[in-house]
Amino acid sequence: SDIADGTYLDVNPQVLSATGFSREEMVGHTAAEIGLVTKEERARLVEEARSHGRIMNFEMNFHTKDGRLLHGLVSGEQVTIEGRPCLLTVTADITDRKRDEEALRDSEERLRFVLESVQDAVWSADLSGQFEFLSPVMAHIYGRPLSEMMANPSFWIEVTHSEDKAKAQASNDALLRDGHAELEYRIILPDGTIRWISDRKTVLLDSHGKPLRIAGILSDITERKRAEKALLLISKAV
Repeated sequence: SDIADGTYLDVNPQVLSATGFSREEMVGHTAAEIGLVTKEERARLVEEARSHGRIMNFEMNFHTKDGRLLHGLVSGEQVTIEGRPCLLTVTADITDRKRDEEALRDSEERLRFVLESVQDAVWSADLSGQFEFLSPVMAHIYGRPLSEMMANPSFWIEVTHSEDKAKAQASNDALLRDGHAELEYRIILPDGTIRWISDRKTVLLDSHGKPLRIAGILSDITERKRAEKALLLISKAV
């Protein structure tokens, strides 16, 4: 297209097929005239070409003749045709990729909302114990920043009450041996507060049945433990 006014000098059949316009509708006209792109989008493209001398993987929005929105990745460079400065471009249709990315973002946002709304914490780690994910509730339960816990795979053992360390460590052996483990133990917060934790964890397998990673659901059961203790004292007093 003519770089000065954007008039199309020629287009290939792939462009016609993707946009729904005929060659007669495009050649001799600008993209803005036929509604393929907005003037603002065209101006961004020209500015990119003039600033760098060429265009590499420049994202643009296009509108087909029937009104569908397409996302394109444009590359090209300035050339001279019959003495006229022109822009020779190649556009890759990335509409499906953009749609998949948007769907993934929506899915991740919904998952984040759920994880931040529930009281139980969710975690996952590789088979060596290195954490891959900790839900935000973990920070509340342990009284520590997520970044601190992510950086130290052994933090949960280190903050476990000394009387419960042995069974907490043994749960890892049971997990790898049986594929799952459940235990209750106490942790000590930075301010010295003691909390009871219920940890249910399992080994996740790939499609071939090979261990892939470990994951778990962790709950603060401190209030339940206090209620059980109070009930026990009442029953003994009766």
